[in-house]
Amino acid sequence: MDMADLDRGKANLGVAVTPAAWVNGYTYACRQMLMYALEFNGFPFAPGYHWGLAAGR
Repeated sequence: MDMADLDRGKANLGVAVTPAAWVNGYTYACRQMLMYALEFNGFPFAPGYHWGLAAGR
C-alpha cells in the first residue's frame, strides 16, 4: 500500500456514510438479560414507549 492507495481510500469514505437517525425507547438485552434503553433529550420516542424520559410527557 502506498500514499496513492490511502488517498483513494479517504476519497471514498463519504460514499458509504449516511446520517444517523435515533429513536428513544428501543431496548437491548445486556449480559444479565435485563432490558434497558438509551435515551437522548430532543429525539422522538418509539411507539408505545412510556418509561424513562417519556414518562413525564
